[in-house]
Amino acid sequence: MITTLERKLGNTIELTLLIPWSHIEATYKKMVDALLAQVELPGFRKGKAPRDLAEKQLDRTKVYEEVIREIIPKAYTDALTEHQLRPIINPQIELVEAQESKDWKVKAVTAEKPKVTLGDYRKAIATLHTEKKNEIWVPGQTKPAEEKKETGPTVAEVLETLYKAVIVDIAPVIIENEVNRMLSSLHLRRLPNRKKSLSAKPKSMKL
Repeated sequence: MITTLERKLGNTIELTLLIPWSHIEATYKKMVDALLAQVELPGFRKGKAPRDLAEKQLDRTKVYEEVIREIIPKAYTDALTEHQLRPIINPQIELVEAQESKDWKVKAVTAEKPKVTLGDYRKAIATLHTEKKNEIWVPGQTKPAEEKKETGPTVAEVLETLYKAVIVDIAPVIIENEVNRMLSSLHLRRLPNRKKSLSAKPKSMKL
């Protein structure tokens, strides 16, 4: 198998897998053999019908679906090992090319941990101290400068300044994955209430 790795925005990983047809064909034959053992035809015992007759009972599309379930997870795992990757989410898999007698091309998109960069926090904190020191007295809201003791920024203000200095580069696929998870969870929570509302009789309805 040939694999290529492309890194994109936010530690996004795009893997392209080229799976040899010889491997696909061997897996297909293995799946067919397993399915033929379950085929029953009139006049023959289970799994004992002639191969040419038994194969006509199989749905080739479903056989290839089983081939995909068998091959792609293993190919993806091998690619992760080859490139020493540690993704934090499940991949988005796309079967780009899949024709008989030709190598199959698969694309897998996933992401590793977001890259966190700490900016010039010292400068940000120094600026905060300067701003607090030079705060303008507003009548009725703050005490006159001569009556007010000199104080620095609060802990909350310092933390907020530090947060703003941190740059987190998050992969779009991570955000998409989390949004889909939240929407799915929301749908599952609302579903029972929706069924209840459909079965309940409206109070304003007169029979």
